Amino acid sequence: MPRSTRSTLLAIAALQCIAGGCSAWLCEDTETYYKPLEGLEGAALEASLTAVVKQEYKSLSYASAWNSINILDEVSDGMVSLIYSDDPAPTQTGCPGNQCVWTREHLWPQSYGVDPNDSDNGPSYSDLHNLFAVVNAANGDRSNDIFAQITSSDNKCLPDFANCEVPAHSSSSSSTAEWDNTYWQPPADRRGDIARVLFYMQVRYDGVGEKNTADLQLVEDPPLKASNEEPSTRVFGILSTLLQWHCDDPVSDKEKRRNDAICKDFQHNRNPFVDDPTLVEKVFTTYKTKPSCFGNPPTAGSTPAANSSNTSTVNTTGTSSSAAAASLHARRSFPWKAFGALLGAAAISGVMQTCY
Repeated sequence: MPRSTRSTLLAIAALQCIAGGCSAWLCEDTETYYKPLEGLEGAALEASLTAVVKQEYKSLSYASAWNSINILDEVSDGMVSLIYSDDPAPTQTGCPGNQCVWTREHLWPQSYGVDPNDSDNGPSYSDLHNLFAVVNAANGDRSNDIFAQITSSDNKCLPDFANCEVPAHSSSSSSTAEWDNTYWQPPADRRGDIARVLFYMQVRYDGVGEKNTADLQLVEDPPLKASNEEPSTRVFGILSTLLQWHCDDPVSDKEKRRNDAICKDFQHNRNPFVDDPTLVEKVFTTYKTKPSCFGNPPTAGSTPAANSSNTSTVNTTGTSSSAAAASLHARRSFPWKAFGALLGAAAISGVMQTCY
């Protein structure tokens, strides 16, 4: 292609970007981001989701999670929300000598495959989708407890969990519970959030091509004594409970904002089950007990806002994803560096510097 023609095309692209806006990261354009999923379901859909959420993923240090959580979960100036508690806590930048109000909670525990080499690093160990602030003492109490429905709607211990502790910890919400240092029930208004995080962890981590990661799977009966050295314990659950929690506690605006921020400002990937809750039914096609919302229209508030620029309902009804994959490849192959140089020469790089 002649240099003059190439420069003209790049200039046109620059003008189009100025007029219509453009995304710094693929995950910011959800329509393009999820195009490869069209026409897929079940295992094929899950495999495609894994490829989608792996692309452009930036693995951050575990130490940086302090400041990331301060931003992601800020509820007011200098205060952050706590995953199992009703009251927020002051922001922190560390926990010297383990003397602090809150620490970083792995919803999918380290000992169930998040840190398979016991090296305290790696993509799954520091994945912000899986990390939340938690009261330090409650973090120790929960340890690697399996998530379960322990109480009835009136916070009474269910027969299978007789003599449970309600709340799970003195700092925790009144709707939390723990049983026998083995099972943990989070607050009612965060159970769906937690379920969707665990769904994400299953599709994000397949143990392929990344150091210190494992093939994470959700199951109905995870082992009670987990060990990173034992591959059979790189599973978690309880799947049927998580699926029902997903139905009972629909996606919130807070989840959407957190998902958007992780995409744009931190890891540059998304949790697809927050963007489109109907993907849960399409991926988890076998289950012990059919969740109440499966096979029914989504309940009010359970799907992303139709006009939101950062959320979408994923179209999996198409007949082929090859065209979408080609489009995605073309976008990723675009000469962004040359584009930036052209913009600088045209004296408009200051306007466009966040576009590439």
